[in-house]
Amino acid sequence: MNRSRLASLTDIPGRTIRFYEDKGFIPVPNRTANGYRDYDKNMVPLLKFIKNAQQLGFSLAEIKELSNMKVVSGSSCESVHKKAEQKIEDINRKISELYRIKDALSKFTQHCSLGKGIKECEFLHLLEK
Repeated sequence: MNRSRLASLTDIPGRTIRFYEDKGFIPVPNRTANGYRDYDKNMVPLLKFIKNAQQLGFSLAEIKELSNMKVVSGSSCESVHKKAEQKIEDINRKISELYRIKDALSKFTQHCSLGKGIKECEFLHLLEK
């Protein structure tokens, strides 16, 4: 199938599919007689795997690890479970960091001197300290 068909089946833009190909996340497709890429139907579940893993917050490097676990003998569901738990810990750290940033911004905005000129903006002055 051509890239636009693959894109419509996976809801992934064609340029993203090309990126995945260039970075080795999906195999380089065969070419038709006229030079067009001819993607195998097995690319659909692979691309959906990549997309769904990204939506869960996994980086491309982590997705490559997860994908490799599917084909490496000796991998187990336990190792996948461990990766998922590590991702949950990462997300919890990010949530904590976002709350810290929100609290800091709330404190900064309490110092705002509304109605003054930009040179008197307390928020900007606090960022310099």
